[in-house]
Amino acid sequence: MNPKLHECVSKDSLREAMQYALVNKKEVVATNANVLVVHDTEELFDASLVEAVPEDGILVSVEALKSIAKPTFVQLIYYKEEKEVRVLHTKSIETFPVKLNNEGGLNFPKYANLFDDKPKWNGEKVEVGINAKLLQRVSNGLGAIAGVRLTINSPSHAIVVHNKMEDSLYPTAKGLVMPMLLDY
Repeated sequence: MNPKLHECVSKDSLREAMQYALVNKKEVVATNANVLVVHDTEELFDASLVEAVPEDGILVSVEALKSIAKPTFVQLIYYKEEKEVRVLHTKSIETFPVKLNNEGGLNFPKYANLFDDKPKWNGEKVEVGINAKLLQRVSNGLGAIAGVRLTINSPSHAIVVHNKMEDSLYPTAKGLVMPMLLDY
């Protein structure tokens, strides 16, 4: 199953940078400020794309992300001069414009420090809930087949979502979903 990253990007026109997924040499990142999904670029795409994208990365539209999620997806090719990506399928090719990250004031949000694996319970007993729709979006964005594994470090920190170990398609993919405190 190809990841459904289009489910993890924003549809809010006031958050223009979050209406795209960031594709750079290291990671593919999609967020809508409620959920965040990160994949290693090399797990999703071939080495020619990794070499072609600029250091700051490119912003790939929701339409292109929907095309990549199709089961007939074969390869994503970036054309620097044309500022576009071509999505190759088994029997067709689709072309989509891209934007450069950090060009014209459009900057993808900083996300690297959000993954915090240090426990911070402090012995407090609290009840935490998860919005099931947001968890489903993260699961789809990860391309999870065998389910997901949750790491909860603190009621005030994001819950880290990983593919289960048996899911070998995207073993390094990870996501975040914000918890809801139920007992306050």
